[in-house]
Amino acid sequence: SIIVERGMSARDLECTSGEQTFLAWHLSNPRGYIGWPKEAVLFHLPKERELLEDTARRLAFEAYLEVSKLPYTKQSQQNADYMSPSGTTPFLYLKYGGQPLIIWNFDHLRDFLCTLKLGRHGELDARQTADMEAYVSVIRTKIIPAETYETWAHSQNVRKHTMVLQGMGLAWPLRYFVPWTNWLTFCWRKWELWRSSRQSLLLECEQGCRALSLRLGNKQRFFDGGNTSCLDMLTYAHLQAILSTPLPGGELAHVVSQFKNLVQFTETYKASLEQSS
Repeated sequence: SIIVERGMSARDLECTSGEQTFLAWHLSNPRGYIGWPKEAVLFHLPKERELLEDTARRLAFEAYLEVSKLPYTKQSQQNADYMSPSGTTPFLYLKYGGQPLIIWNFDHLRDFLCTLKLGRHGELDARQTADMEAYVSVIRTKIIPAETYETWAHSQNVRKHTMVLQGMGLAWPLRYFVPWTNWLTFCWRKWELWRSSRQSLLLECEQGCRALSLRLGNKQRFFDGGNTSCLDMLTYAHLQAILSTPLPGGELAHVVSQFKNLVQFTETYKASLEQSS
């Protein structure tokens, strides 16, 4: 299968033998795009097994596809994380003949659809685009690290939430070994984050929410004209995931709930997606 990486062009996707892949051929096509496949499947874990990060990624994918009005089906799989090339969920399976595309990252999805002129993500000028990327960076550097810490490093959440969900549906002894293996993997890969101060991460999350709150103001969207941007989608996805995930240590949800306009934004955005679907 073809794995779409950020910034790939038709030349990047050429085979080493000199032959072009299916995607590269279409990218070099004068039309400048390929049609949306008849079979597009978003694979994800059962919602009762999703961790906070899984929920946020799924909501972001769903929001982008719904706003772009691209038809797809959702398929819940107990082993979706093992099916995914990255080990994370969700991932999007696009069937193009005998060479499927697998996209598991929101940025990959956005760049892929933008390159092929399929996505709908608002008409922003150069200045607005720069502002959008700056605030998206706030989500990535201020909010997502707090999500990861609460999921994998806070002892109460790890013991009563993460380990329970990670072992759900697995037979003994896998329901013991798999959660602990995943936790040790997190500690190894995210050592600096694991050693971080929880209070400092919550404070940074609060600072990030304050920046988003000030940017949003009393508007329904972050940019004038009511256009939905990637910032709207990611803000909705991550804040809705935080507010709806029942973590035993609920301080992260408390931080977000202090910003009433952001809470109202997530509720309004969720209602608009449900209405359009």
